[in-house]
Amino acid sequence: MAADWFPHVGGMRLGPWAAGGALLLALAVYWLRLNGRPTRATACTWGAAMLVFFAWHATLLTSGAGPTLEARIPPQGCVVQAVGIVEDEPQEDAHFQVRLQSLTLNGKTTPCNALILVRWTGNPPRYGDRVEMTGDLHHLEPPRNPGGFERPRIWHRRGVYGELRVRYAQDAHVLEHDRGSSLIAHSLALRHWMERTMALDIEDSPELVSLIQSMVLGSNGESLQETKKLFQYTGTMHLFAVSGMNVAMLAAALQQLLQVVGLRRRVVATLILPVLWIYCYATGLTASSLRATVMASMVLIGILLDRPALSWNTLAASVLAILAWDPNQFFTPGFQLSFGMVAFLLAFARPLQQATRRFTEPDPFLPRLLWSPSLLWRCKAERLVVDSVSVSAVAWLGSMPLTLYYFHLWSPSTIPANLFAVFLAWLMMILGMASVLAGAFWQTLAILFNNANWLIAQGLLWGISHLASVPGAHVFMEWPPFHSSPACEVETLDLPGGGALHIRAQTGGQRVDWMVDCGSANAFTYTVCPYLRSRGVTLLDGLLLTHGDAQHIGGTPDLLSELEPAEVIDSPLRDRSSTRKKLHAALEASGRGKTLVARGDALTLARGVVLRVLFPPPGYAASLADDKALVLRLDATGRRILLSSDAGFLTETWLLENTHADELRCDVWIKQRHHSDLSGTPEFLAATRPSVIIASGATTPAEADRDAAWGAEVRALGIRLLRQDATGAVHVTLDKRGKWTAEPFLPPTQPK
Repeated sequence: MAADWFPHVGGMRLGPWAAGGALLLALAVYWLRLNGRPTRATACTWGAAMLVFFAWHATLLTSGAGPTLEARIPPQGCVVQAVGIVEDEPQEDAHFQVRLQSLTLNGKTTPCNALILVRWTGNPPRYGDRVEMTGDLHHLEPPRNPGGFERPRIWHRRGVYGELRVRYAQDAHVLEHDRGSSLIAHSLALRHWMERTMALDIEDSPELVSLIQSMVLGSNGESLQETKKLFQYTGTMHLFAVSGMNVAMLAAALQQLLQVVGLRRRVVATLILPVLWIYCYATGLTASSLRATVMASMVLIGILLDRPALSWNTLAASVLAILAWDPNQFFTPGFQLSFGMVAFLLAFARPLQQATRRFTEPDPFLPRLLWSPSLLWRCKAERLVVDSVSVSAVAWLGSMPLTLYYFHLWSPSTIPANLFAVFLAWLMMILGMASVLAGAFWQTLAILFNNANWLIAQGLLWGISHLASVPGAHVFMEWPPFHSSPACEVETLDLPGGGALHIRAQTGGQRVDWMVDCGSANAFTYTVCPYLRSRGVTLLDGLLLTHGDAQHIGGTPDLLSELEPAEVIDSPLRDRSSTRKKLHAALEASGRGKTLVARGDALTLARGVVLRVLFPPPGYAASLADDKALVLRLDATGRRILLSSDAGFLTETWLLENTHADELRCDVWIKQRHHSDLSGTPEFLAATRPSVIIASGATTPAEADRDAAWGAEVRALGIRLLRQDATGAVHVTLDKRGKWTAEPFLPPTQPK
């Protein structure tokens, strides 16, 4: 961690100095051992180990091919021609990693060994293909909204420091096949064959097939996004990755099978060890499967050496081996959750089991000779239940801090969900492996196993979906702030081409959450919903839709099912939007009503927080949806925020002609972009007189030129302009005393 924070100081790399210090400490250990000073020698040994890892991690961060490539990429990106080999399997959205061989930049071709992320257009290549591409090479973009995926940080941990976007299919083509690692290529081929075998005769249920393949082999299961949410809500998401749970279930099944034959403990461990590595190989040698297999191997080696199967030494040896392979693993959520949970189980599972087992023992005053077979069976069953609940409870408590930190989720349903989900997943693992083994020589038997697995998968999905729907089964929680909450907050999310605002009001110890629009379907899934989860929003108090633009309301059906707003507010004006028609059909099908508002209406969100409708008036006629958009004014703590959505010149003209001058005055104007018309005229600026304008960024060069000229006029009037193509999301706070702030999410110098 220290190397991650300070890989160099003042331009001087600290890795070589740390390596030299480790060598000196190693010599000191040798001298101290010779002179009979074991305590000091142990301290020096720890110091030498830490310096070795510091040197190794700092070297990876400062002198690899990735950081070198990152330094060559200009802030605005550049057009390059690249040749490299595909390093992983392309995903459904045609993105994958490429290990570069050469890079042509500014007409100069140089060798390059860096990893980059590629966005491909057209039919994607296969693993191991040597490809030639021409496209835009950029830095990995940071999240532009709170709660977003930390792409640069995550990809840097994997050694990826740039992204190449291929715009046209003719700009990329495959030069050669089978240039990757033959080990990984055969691993992928084996996994694909296993996936096809496990899908025999149940292909008509693609969701369940993907579920089975994900449970057994850790397949991506891109079609399982909605299903994965249910498992995330119930704390059983770990079943989708080949983790310690999968490896432990496979090892337990093999142990039971081999012990029936009568083999001794060491022989069983010897036979299981290579099987686990074959299983790891079949899953594609992913980081999670390698972590789990290394840990299981340490346990089995401990059995062979007649050492405790699972102990602190085993855990430490596993951590040491994995971090020696890749120090960046320490910073990944998978590593932290896996080993943190094992450490928690080692510390607390056995004491809790011993404390609770006394409730399952027979009457201590009843002689053992009088214990009946039914009593013994009942005690064993009770002990099994108590032990399972104890382990599940300890695992839940151990994972809770990291789950709250990374996913903002508190899930009380985790304990009951794991009790039955792990058992069913274990059965699915056994049946899946049995299907693969049978498929090699008798497909009819494999089909029988697959249909049994289909039935179990149905039961697992049914149980998880019902548990996830129980009120209070999962709650999203915001990370506690270190300051008092303001009376009102407005978060203007950065959604290019669309819009979504979150309004939060605090009155009398109660919190109210409203959304004004929610972005497109894609924006809601990947930007708006993660943001709301990070703010601890499980249910919405209200949703207000400004107009029928798909970029503003396309995500409403998903929002209705995810966040179940208590109120839905819409405009009375009709338009030709097909998105809006689908929304109305969804509202009617769900039996959910809506409220229509027009000019003169006011919505009281909380005490002292009122949303007033300034436009449109009833019966207003216009041809474009943007010219019918609701214009709102938020009044809170004596301050005003004008929300004009996509309103343009026609709407501004109507407001200037038909409203009192005081109605339009505001402190903050949140302004989005009309489809084709101008907005923000000098007359409207004079009427509103804002101190800050939050404006959507340009999406075309022509819009950028107009924005530059308009921005100069705005700044000449002494108005602070926050353009979201430079600032990302903007957070506006209003306190009880009337003070307010408008803070951008990105640093002021951060370009888009």
